[in-house]
Amino acid sequence: MRTLFLLLLSPLFMSTPAQAGLFNRNKGEEPPPPGDFPPYAEVIDGLEVIEGLFDFYRDPESAQVFLSVGEDQWDSEYLMSMKMDGSVGERGLYGTIMMDAFVFQLHRQGNQVQVIQRNLTFRADEGTPEALAIPRSFSDAVITAAPVASMPQEETGEVLVDLGALFAQTDLVGFGKVLSQRYEGGYGLDPENSAITDVRSFPSNTELQVTARYVGETEQWSPVVPDLKALTVSFHYSLLSLPEDGYTPRLADDRVGYFLEQHLNYSDTGPDVPYERWLSRWHLEKKDPAAEVSDPVAPIVFWLENTVPERYRAAMMEGVQFWNAAFEQAGISNAIVVEQQPDDADWDPADARYNTIRWFLTYDASFAIGPSHHDPRTGQILDADIGFSDGLIRFGAIAGHAYWVDPVTGVQGLIDQATSPGNARCTLASEKAMSAGFGHDFVAATRGWSSAEEEEYVRQYVAEVTAHEVGHTLGLRHNFLASGRYDMETLLDWKEDHLGIGTSVMDYNPPVIAPEGKNQGPYLPMEAGTYDRHAIEYGYRVWEDAEAEAAGLRALADQGALPDFAFSTDEDAGFSGANMDPRVSRYDFSSDPLAWFEYNLGLVDVLWENLGALVSEGDSYRVVRSGFDRTWRPYVLGGLVAAKYVGGIYQGRSHQGDEGGSLPFTPVPAEEQRRALTFLDKHIWAPGTFDLPDDLLAKLQMDQIEDLEWSRFYAPRQDYPLHEVVLSVQSAPLDMLFDVNRLSRMIDLGKMSDDALTIDELFLSLRKSIWSELSFRGPIDSHRRALQQAHVDRLVALALHQVPGAPADAVSLARFELKQLKNLCGRAALRITDRASRAHLERLGAEIGQVLDAQVEWGRKATP
Repeated sequence: MRTLFLLLLSPLFMSTPAQAGLFNRNKGEEPPPPGDFPPYAEVIDGLEVIEGLFDFYRDPESAQVFLSVGEDQWDSEYLMSMKMDGSVGERGLYGTIMMDAFVFQLHRQGNQVQVIQRNLTFRADEGTPEALAIPRSFSDAVITAAPVASMPQEETGEVLVDLGALFAQTDLVGFGKVLSQRYEGGYGLDPENSAITDVRSFPSNTELQVTARYVGETEQWSPVVPDLKALTVSFHYSLLSLPEDGYTPRLADDRVGYFLEQHLNYSDTGPDVPYERWLSRWHLEKKDPAAEVSDPVAPIVFWLENTVPERYRAAMMEGVQFWNAAFEQAGISNAIVVEQQPDDADWDPADARYNTIRWFLTYDASFAIGPSHHDPRTGQILDADIGFSDGLIRFGAIAGHAYWVDPVTGVQGLIDQATSPGNARCTLASEKAMSAGFGHDFVAATRGWSSAEEEEYVRQYVAEVTAHEVGHTLGLRHNFLASGRYDMETLLDWKEDHLGIGTSVMDYNPPVIAPEGKNQGPYLPMEAGTYDRHAIEYGYRVWEDAEAEAAGLRALADQGALPDFAFSTDEDAGFSGANMDPRVSRYDFSSDPLAWFEYNLGLVDVLWENLGALVSEGDSYRVVRSGFDRTWRPYVLGGLVAAKYVGGIYQGRSHQGDEGGSLPFTPVPAEEQRRALTFLDKHIWAPGTFDLPDDLLAKLQMDQIEDLEWSRFYAPRQDYPLHEVVLSVQSAPLDMLFDVNRLSRMIDLGKMSDDALTIDELFLSLRKSIWSELSFRGPIDSHRRALQQAHVDRLVALALHQVPGAPADAVSLARFELKQLKNLCGRAALRITDRASRAHLERLGAEIGQVLDAQVEWGRKATP
């Protein structure tokens, strides 16, 4: 899966070339004499032989390993699959995680053996003139090299090269750069203390284990590493023969969400350089091609690593088998098999022949990840390893501890992650744990769990997360429209026999907690939904010939506008100004996201009243603080989703003529935008929203015992910084509403629809909501004073031309709003008797006056 860790770090783990350039390689050219090298037989004398795809000779005493390269292996293509098998345990550096995969060649240039990463992104049909230009136009890369270690073997011509020099004495993955970024130190590989520690070779693959030591200078300290100046990690390299098994690439379609293998083919000399976009998917063939439903020739087999705690194994297996119903609809029965790795297994879970679900421990994160490696030539998936961290099961109890020592940083982290432009990462991580933890806390504090109910809640959670990650290893991308299939009434009083509670497990689904007196349905999707089945059918159904396949794929994709099959993914799900469809968000639910968050904020109110019930006699009050921290998620996400409605556009992927289709852009009705502003007014900004139960703040205590980070020494505050947290929660939607892309789009929408919300109406609505106290003599509470300051700050930035790209209308209206507020503050200050409120209004009025009187540096050149 392209998830949080994979997409966040994969650019850093892309192979770092030892040298790169253009290669004009002539395979028929005789290599130069090897020079003064020992005879082949002399070097291998007495060494242990390891035979397979590649042959090796290992010295049992020194552990030195030689790779033997045969004449037929020079410049042949193989796949290299790279994994971080053992790592640091913090800051995004975790063991069991897949890294890069690429096609490589062994090339001899003079007396050097080069490992060359092939550039397959650009291609041309064989035999065309354009094919001759490809190697001169786009470069391969030499990622590592070493001198030959022997004369050629007299009979076969094989040559030896020191395997350690290729893989252990060079920083092949660029990990030193990653460490330098994480710990702000100049890290580099220590080749003297790095080595090949295991070599296994089989007919179609070779498995290498490298233990690497990195040294650097840093002033930082870590609670999980004994000495940051010297770190030891391990990498696993799988060298695979590329399949030649009759696999046919399948064309992609933007209405069905798969990861892709993309190429530019320059053979077409038309006006556009055509993309070739192929699905990332497994090679599944029906054993009986004539049968409507048939077992596969070879199923996809997942192994549950023996490190997975026994309590969760059955649920994980259920999550793997979740997909068999979808495959059966596609005509393939028993497509996925899951097995338990025995404790005495003699194979390595990192071996590319095995698809595994691996358990790993972290100190500072909770997440699951489901990456896969595929053949870059065709998109055929060859290997998948799902990583599952223990923190995800603990609902963030460990990983979230350090993060929430400073709740201001914690809440701002949620906001930054959600609003980061171009956030295409899979963040099925601590957010998922917090979401599940919130639901668990609510039931525990208000009703109490029976042991059977609690076990069922955990079972569904583990199975659903596993199914999500397995979906990624099948090639599927996220579908953030899937949670909007059913209305709130259906979700909260489950009576219908639907396929799950959404159309796909590939959404980020929060648990659904039904109110008392209603029928509790599944907490999370527990069976393959309509979109899941639809997408698997598109990717894996087998047709009798190419013509039938083209027609069948087109018929399936043409259904993409229907509610059961609608798809939208990461590019649309964020909260930056570029994201405009309020139906497409993470961790929402129902066909009415505003109603969903309104319901969940109601749960928060009830939980706040009952948080004390989480503490049993003799327990520390830190349990209350942890539960309280988790309640900020509905406020953060609810405020951001509401702001996304304003200036919003419903975006569709339907093509011309699709059943149920529409134009690509449909403006969100102005009435819905006003409803969203009402939501913000009532649930995020209203006076009294964050008035806590009388004794709750007094219970929000940090852990009072020493931890690994000495948190009590370094925490900004021992008590709870409520006002700072609330200001972050209230400011996040304000920032979205003042985003220049949103403001510009609001102007454009006036040309698309007669029913458009204007910037003028938005600004007037904000004034009425945020400054409602100015119409009466009562005091302005402390949260509202901070919010009003935040509102003025954003208007000032616009009025003073400090916001690049802001439309002129927004600048003019911001200045107009400031004039109105200056007058209102002056009049209200004369009426309000509360000293703090009066001082606040007088200061803001004076500061606004200074802004209005300021000389503005326009930054425009004079017209000649």
